[in-house]
Amino acid sequence: MSTPPETLSAQLTPVALSEDAFQFTVPSGYGQGKATFGGLVVGAVVRAMAVRMQSEPGLKLRSLSSQLVGAPQPGPSEIKVTILRKTRTVTTISADFFQHEELMSHTTALFAAARAPDMTLPPVSAPKIPDWKQIEPLDMSLSFAPEFSSNFVYRFIEGIPFSGSEPLTSGFIWPRNPGPQRDDSMLAAITDAWWLATFVAMAAPRPAVTLSFGLEIHGGLAALPEGEPIYNKVYGTGFTEGYASETRELWTPDGQLIALNHQTIAVVK
Repeated sequence: MSTPPETLSAQLTPVALSEDAFQFTVPSGYGQGKATFGGLVVGAVVRAMAVRMQSEPGLKLRSLSSQLVGAPQPGPSEIKVTILRKTRTVTTISADFFQHEELMSHTTALFAAARAPDMTLPPVSAPKIPDWKQIEPLDMSLSFAPEFSSNFVYRFIEGIPFSGSEPLTSGFIWPRNPGPQRDDSMLAAITDAWWLATFVAMAAPRPAVTLSFGLEIHGGLAALPEGEPIYNKVYGTGFTEGYASETRELWTPDGQLIALNHQTIAVVK
């Protein structure tokens, strides 16, 4: 009998060696060019941070900023977590991801308690979101698709890579084999899985990498009904001297904001 494939949830889980040190095995099958899919790295770091923060259950991950400075490969790696500052309502935490004693990423994050329960603001206006059930999954055996994309189901709406069009793309996405743990770690991985709006604006393929990844969590995956995918809207906000800025909006199909993501992209050549 064949062994069932590991879930994304399992593949994002590091092994705790101590309170602040973790071992993580970068799995195969998540290649992205010469490196590993950045969402997997950020997701594993978020999972390690969450374990470190278990003693403070009243605090939730609100935002993070990750600098992706190296190109990890499949195999063993380490994550070191550090508490930078603690107050009654906010803990600032950092995590460094190493492979072969070389720094691959540095992440800082804010875990904070809920505030101002008496204050409400008008909800953010959701974009026009079509019925995802009417959109067939995309064939990710296409030539431009990176290796890691086979782990996700894409339902494409707009923004064909390398079409020389406006830097805008959208569609629905969900892990092909997510596993039971719907948490911020999985959200971080999913956030990075859609292709760059910068690729849509290109007339032909050129290599590009994400240097900085910022995530602001609003409803989180708790707002997403079971069995439904995330609506993902990605748009470019600037391009100067080979560096692009992009923003990603993640929504539930019924128009609740899940998270916002901001990335700095470098066109390598």
